[in-house]
Amino acid sequence: MDLKDLLWEAAKATTQEDFKKHMDQLKKLNLEAYGYLMGKEFRLWTRHAFRPFPKWDMLLNNLCECFNSAIMEARSKPIVTMLEMIKLYIMDRIVKKRQRLEDYGGPICPKIQAKIENARRGASYCIPH
Repeated sequence: MDLKDLLWEAAKATTQEDFKKHMDQLKKLNLEAYGYLMGKEFRLWTRHAFRPFPKWDMLLNNLCECFNSAIMEARSKPIVTMLEMIKLYIMDRIVKKRQRLEDYGGPICPKIQAKIENARRGASYCIPH
């Protein structure tokens, strides 16, 4: 295995044992690279150290698919035109989202308000001990 492959194996390791095994192999191959990587926070670059709970209430894949379908026409354009079209799409989306939130007028955003209401309804069936 070369250095790049070992780096990717360490980054993709899902357990601490696998991570250590790949890092030991990398250390034998290139001590300088090993020292550099060990100096970085593991939670930022290796899967075994990621927190297990979701960071967002939306699936990333769904977000990517929606974005890709929105920029379908732009993808066939020259790079500068494509980037300009994407920039305009994003700006328009931000303005629309901001306007919807301003029109809402509630104390917190609508999605979080809905989650709180669902939790409140569910809590009516709970019995404190």
